[in-house]
Amino acid sequence: LPDKMCAFQGIDILFDRYLSVERFIDYGRYVLDIFDENGQFLYTFQPPEIKGLKLFKIFKDKFITIVEEEDSDIYIEYRIDNLPKELF
Repeated sequence: LPDKMCAFQGIDILFDRYLSVERFIDYGRYVLDIFDENGQFLYTFQPPEIKGLKLFKIFKDKFITIVEEEDSDIYIEYRIDNLPKELF
């Protein structure tokens, strides 16, 4: 295995307006940094620590995850009440 990790895993567009960068903070842990259309940093979203987390995606009032468990993947949807209203 390499002794260093890539700083980010992916880039996505949120709500046809914002840039989302999935950035590693530690092995197996990452955050989403959100930027506006001018590249200005707005917000960091840190998902809960979930064992086996394969994917998460943010929507207007929720985020979804896919978690790997033994021989199957499980879809979980979370509702979020405390996201910044001006952003989401």
